[in-house]
Amino acid sequence: MNKLICFTLALALGAGAAEVSVSGSLRSRVEAWDWFTGSPYTFNGNILRVAITGKQEGWSWNVELAAPILLGLPTTAAGGTGASYLAANDRRGSSAMIFPKQAYVNWKGLKVGRFEFVDGTEFMPSNPTLAALKRDHIAHRLIGHFAWTHVGRSFDGFHLSKPVNGMNLTVVGAAPTRGVFQVDGWAPLKIGFGYAALSGGKKNYDWRLFSLSYKDWRTPFQREIQTYGGHLLGTVGQFDYLAWTAIQHKGNATALEGGYQPKGLHWKPWLRGGVFHGSANFFNVLPTPRIYARLPFYNLMNNQDRFGSLMLRPHAKWNIRGDFHALRLANAKAPYYSGGGAFQPWTLGFVARPSGGARSLGNLADIGVDFNANKQVSFSAYYGKVLGRSVLKQQNAQFAYAEITYRFQ
Repeated sequence: MNKLICFTLALALGAGAAEVSVSGSLRSRVEAWDWFTGSPYTFNGNILRVAITGKQEGWSWNVELAAPILLGLPTTAAGGTGASYLAANDRRGSSAMIFPKQAYVNWKGLKVGRFEFVDGTEFMPSNPTLAALKRDHIAHRLIGHFAWTHVGRSFDGFHLSKPVNGMNLTVVGAAPTRGVFQVDGWAPLKIGFGYAALSGGKKNYDWRLFSLSYKDWRTPFQREIQTYGGHLLGTVGQFDYLAWTAIQHKGNATALEGGYQPKGLHWKPWLRGGVFHGSANFFNVLPTPRIYARLPFYNLMNNQDRFGSLMLRPHAKWNIRGDFHALRLANAKAPYYSGGGAFQPWTLGFVARPSGGARSLGNLADIGVDFNANKQVSFSAYYGKVLGRSVLKQQNAQFAYAEITYRFQ
């Protein structure tokens, strides 16, 4: 365990607290894949998280342990998350580990230690439409905790969040940990990033300006990337709009979206559509790609995405969402990419596959259902199918899962 985590644990557990609480969750998911190679498989992934939180006047601490458990991984899979878990864990059919997911001290908005962080969530609006847009269409694009996988990603360093004249100033300096697909999430990687953002907004709009410096010291993946960008989103009556951009020395990415929520309809439909462009030289840094690719065979690099979405809310406990994505490469001479960034010392974290000089990637149609039974139990199910086009040599893929989450405190 690194010195920063040891120091944080000693400080947190040795100082005590006026108020101590225990909370946690257990999530279990069965995933079924039929990758482009035509080799279907299923496996089971689980993660148990238990956190102890202490509070004193002016400061607090949090120590959280995580235990990912992977069962029945496919030993011959050529793609999909099952193949990624298998390759990341010495090709073992089942794997498990316990490691510190979080261990930090928080003093007046300054966190020091190991924590989770997601870019775009620094300032959360009270408007439920804007909050949903930030959660599902802004957050995780460049820095994410990748909690959708059965391991996830944490960060070792510091996180400062301060109110400034009605706005929020966030500064983060940290190193990502191992994890994501590898069950061993103990050690940090030889990667560092510095992030600064100024965020604000009112009832009907939200904005952010940010700067992100990323450096990778791992051999042979050394690189240094500077990214500047921001977002603006808002509502006008029953309509909403969103703009996001990120600019790098050799690459750039932009998203433009709009939505409409008609009033008076029983299932409260929300229609949305938009376009995304990520250049061939754009570097996706450390995202949670599954937020934007629910069947995660692509990411924001060398990508053009035209999408339409329909969300239905037939009941306060139910959410239904269906998407359609028409996907093309931004540059036919460059590869098409998948993956969510570094998670091991010996892999880049992004996979590049040849385009064959083509641009048309595929059409993805999917549907997801979420049901919150109560405060403790929730269920999710998803099915997606991609019809491969010329880049994928007309091959198709399918992905489905069923998931249950239990929370306790």
